[in-house]
Amino acid sequence: MQEDLDLLSDITFLKPYPKGLHSPKVGFFNLSNMETFRVVCVNDRFKPSEIPGNLWIKKNEVYTVVDSKMLAKQHMSIGYKLAEIVLPEDCPYQFFIANRFKPYNDEDYMMSLAVEELLTADVEDYA
Repeated sequence: MQEDLDLLSDITFLKPYPKGLHSPKVGFFNLSNMETFRVVCVNDRFKPSEIPGNLWIKKNEVYTVVDSKMLAKQHMSIGYKLAEIVLPEDCPYQFFIANRFKPYNDEDYMMSLAVEELLTADVEDYA
């Protein structure tokens, strides 16, 4: 029991903003003591208008997660910071919600190459 309390005391909680002031960059605690890993985008719909189109994620593209946080403004969802997309400092969003991605592995890559080959091959190749 004491060990659990000690663990909780190690988590640094941020003070809430005064009533009426909101910061979408606020997260409760940082999960950044992690290795980078790769993900593939599975949902690029409903882009926030505050994010420029050229900085938005694309479905089926592979990205490298370099940081993650619990995001208070998104109902304590996990957010990912991506190496391939650097959002401007003045952008109200600095993380992409994790449920827009799935883990990426070499098997996924080999499968996508096989599908691409099948889609681009001539019908005669398989006759």
